[in-house]
Amino acid sequence: MIKVENIEAITRRLYYLIEYGVRNNYSLGSIEEFVALSDMFKQLENGEENFLNIRNSAEEIEETYRVDSIDFLSEEKTDLYWVSQTYIYLFFKYRKPISYIFLYLPIEDLLKMYRIFHELDISYVYENFDKRVEATSLLKMLINKRDLSINKLSQLTGISESTLIFYSKKDSSLYNASNHNIYRLSIALRVNSNIFYEHIMNYTESSNYNINKSNPKYRNYLGLYYVSYFFKEIAEKNFKYDKDEDVFKSEDSLLKVLWTDNFLTVDNDVVELEKKYSNYMKDKDIINLYLVIFEFNSMGLGDIDLTPLQNSGFKKIFVICEDKIFKVNSTITKKEIPYFVHKNLINRAKEEVGNDFAMFN
Repeated sequence: MIKVENIEAITRRLYYLIEYGVRNNYSLGSIEEFVALSDMFKQLENGEENFLNIRNSAEEIEETYRVDSIDFLSEEKTDLYWVSQTYIYLFFKYRKPISYIFLYLPIEDLLKMYRIFHELDISYVYENFDKRVEATSLLKMLINKRDLSINKLSQLTGISESTLIFYSKKDSSLYNASNHNIYRLSIALRVNSNIFYEHIMNYTESSNYNINKSNPKYRNYLGLYYVSYFFKEIAEKNFKYDKDEDVFKSEDSLLKVLWTDNFLTVDNDVVELEKKYSNYMKDKDIINLYLVIFEFNSMGLGDIDLTPLQNSGFKKIFVICEDKIFKVNSTITKKEIPYFVHKNLINRAKEEVGNDFAMFN
C-alpha cells in the first residue's frame, strides 16, 4: 500500500525528474520514456514506495537518467509542478501505469492546458482525459505511436489481423486477451505488459479518513471541514459543535454527520434522522437541516444510486467517499477530492480535537 501522506513527496520526486529533463534539453517524449522506465514508477505501479527511503531526489534523477551526478534541484514551483501533480492525480485515480497516462495526455499537451486548467477543479482535467480515452482505443493509440499498421503488427506478433482488429475496437477485449498475446504485443510495441491491464495495484491505503473514527468529535469536525472546503454555503454558516447532542448548530441551521461502512443500508438511517430532527427543528426555530454521510469503506461508490436521497427532508445531503464528494438536493453534483486536501483536512480535524484525540490512539 502507498501511504496517503507520501503523495506530496511522490509528486515532488516526479517534478524533479521532469524538471531535470526539461532544463537539460531532453525532448518531452524522451522524458516520458525515462520516467515510465524509472525504478520509481516500477515500484509505484506495484503499490510500493520504498524508493522514498532508499534514494534521495538527486539519486532518483541519477538513477533514472543514468547520469553520474547532479548539483542542482529546483525548489521553485513552476508550471511543471502543476503538471507533475496532475499526473500523480491521474495515476492514482485511474489506476493505470504512467506510460498509459502519458500516451493519452503527453507532457506537451498538459503544458498547453496549464493556462486554462491550473486554477480549475481537477475534475476538469479528468473530464478532458476521459474524452481522450473514449475517442481512441488503447491498441490504436499504441499502433499510431509506433507508426505501424494492423498488418505489420500481425507480422511482428504472429497474432491474426482479425484478432488485432477485435482488440482495437474495445479496450475491454484487449484486457481479456490471453497472457501469451499480451506478452507478444508488449514486445512488438515496446511497452510494459501492465499497460494492457484494466487496473494496476497502485492502491493508496484504504480510506484516507477512517483513522480514529471512533472519536465522535473528530469525525464530526472532519465531516464539517470537508463540506466547508468544497461548499461556501456551509463555510459561511459558522457552525458550532454541540457535544451533548452530537450535531453542529448555527443560528438557523443544523448539520449532522453520519458515518457508515455500508452505503447500501444507509437509507433507513437517513429516514430515522429525518424524523428525529424534524421535530427538533420546530422547537428550535431551525430552518435548514444538512446531513453529511461518510462512506469510509468505499473506493469510490461506483454505480451506487444516490437519487433516493433526493426525496429526504434534508435541505442538502453531502456524501463523502474515498476520492469524491457528492452534493444531493434537487440535482446531484460531485467534486473530486485531491490527496493534499485529504491530508490538510485530516490534520485540521486532529488539531480541533486536540488532547481528546490522543485518548483514542
